[in-house]
Amino acid sequence: MVGLIIALICLLPFTACSKPAPRARIEQQAKTGASPNSPQNDRTAIPEIKGCTRDQTSFYRGKVARFRRTSKAIAITIRTDWDTTEELAQSTKTNPVEYRLQNHPISASEFKQIESRLKDHSAAVRATVWVCQVNTSQTVKIIDWEPTHSKLSR
Repeated sequence: MVGLIIALICLLPFTACSKPAPRARIEQQAKTGASPNSPQNDRTAIPEIKGCTRDQTSFYRGKVARFRRTSKAIAITIRTDWDTTEELAQSTKTNPVEYRLQNHPISASEFKQIESRLKDHSAAVRATVWVCQVNTSQTVKIIDWEPTHSKLSR
């Protein structure tokens, strides 16, 4: 019995050192920032949307498959990052849409560049479409265009 106790006492320091202490891992993450798989990297801040509460706000982010804008309406089809295809269309007379580029107001020349890239179906154009959902009705509130590999000139 004494031999077993001595063996356990001798092995205890080795087993304690074989695994990194949780505190060391926490300190290491604090020095390097959040890990690439942390939920913080997947967070999306909800913008202020007039007439829409946070509970009514949702978004679709992904590659724009189709976009059409007239003076009276918009239609956008987006293939989302979650492998769904969303088709949204609405009148802009009663429900205006705000256009942004990287969450900043977009200039007319930047918007023309985006529309030009959308016409060239080989160019990937990405966007986040913010919608307000009241009951079963979805209204597009913001289309926030994302820069692509070839940058838009500002």
